[in-house]
Amino acid sequence: MMSDCVTTPFSGQELASAIIAAALSLPSANGRLHLPNGAVLCDPAALEREFALAAQGLSHWLAQNEPRIAEAARASRLKIGAGVIRAAVATLEHAGRRCGALSDRGERALSIDFSAVCDRVQERPGLLAQTVAAVAAGHTIHAVAA
Repeated sequence: MMSDCVTTPFSGQELASAIIAAALSLPSANGRLHLPNGAVLCDPAALEREFALAAQGLSHWLAQNEPRIAEAARASRLKIGAGVIRAAVATLEHAGRRCGALSDRGERALSIDFSAVCDRVQERPGLLAQTVAAVAAGHTIHAVAA
């Protein structure tokens, strides 16, 4: 089964770039975030690592821009974008914990259907983490109930 498993269908660095670009209403520097259109088997440990990389990238961006953010006007694009990015860090960390819990339980593959978010992920890249966290939670509930 692992031979059919996609390690991870996205890069944490690309996800972080897409979240920053979307939060600041900028065109993405790395182009579009590409996801498979359909269900794929993913390695929960690899997903956990990519979410951690994305969260670290966003935290690094926040730290680098903290003086500018502090000086920005209350309702400025930068101040609002920073809030969105902080929320994204929390979402990414949550999704990573969900995937890590599955990995710790010995799960080697998680089936994730990206069809629902594939078209919307460019404008709202945080949907990726929310989708994976929900699938991981559902998988955990299903496994406990079985």
